[in-house]
Amino acid sequence: MLFRRSFVHLAVAGAALVAAGRKPALAQQRTVRIATEGAYAPRHFTGPGGQILGFETDLANDLCRPMNAR
Repeated sequence: MLFRRSFVHLAVAGAALVAAGRKPALAQQRTVRIATEGAYAPRHFTGPGGQILGFETDLANDLCRPMNAR
């Protein structure tokens, strides 16, 4: 159930990012903040150096790339 809820939230956030990406592009790169935690591998986990890694992080980065956001 937790996975389904987390995935639905991520899907809604992704849809919002895609919709926002359809607006005219800004000259500078934007920063998008997405909340997650590093406790449920392989979806998200804390890697060496304290960086959050995993499927959800990769998905968020892939959704931000076409919008020139990070």
